[in-house]
Amino acid sequence: MNNFFDQDDGMVLAFVAMVLPVVLLIGALMIDGGQLYIRHGEIEHLSRQSGQSGLLALSQALETEASNNYQDLCDVEFPPSLCDSTNLFDFLTETEINDLVLNGVSQSTVTSNTLNFGTTYDPRTTLAADDMAVTFPYLFTPGDNQARILVEISTTPALLLGQFFPTEKNISYSAISYLPLQ
Repeated sequence: MNNFFDQDDGMVLAFVAMVLPVVLLIGALMIDGGQLYIRHGEIEHLSRQSGQSGLLALSQALETEASNNYQDLCDVEFPPSLCDSTNLFDFLTETEINDLVLNGVSQSTVTSNTLNFGTTYDPRTTLAADDMAVTFPYLFTPGDNQARILVEISTTPALLLGQFFPTEKNISYSAISYLPLQ
């Protein structure tokens, strides 16, 4: 006599039907975790490079001012020995450096360059200027030997499981870049 519960026919199909959703869910979690990890690395790199891009604008302004001072000082028949120097800071006074760092136009240019770099070179092109916060000059007092910039980026990446389980998983990173002023 064959009992219904003693038959093993079709058990593989039932087992696969029960295990398959679990395996797919674990795979989706692994993909989302990998996406979060990769995006965090992208945001980290982007915040550091954006800060460096902003400080490049300040460096160019310092170089222009030093070049103007060099021409005023050294374009004479008997230039002083200082004109043999290749250090651009030899041709800038501390007041000129402080004025350039604390100048509203310089601050606006540095901030603008930082935001433009971040939004332009985002690998996923999903970053907006609202996702970035730039603080320049950061912790600067007149006479400091370096100019610092703080770049904070916060974004919410699109996740595979986000359409089934709404979540606000934010990725944030802050980076401080600096430019020596000596």
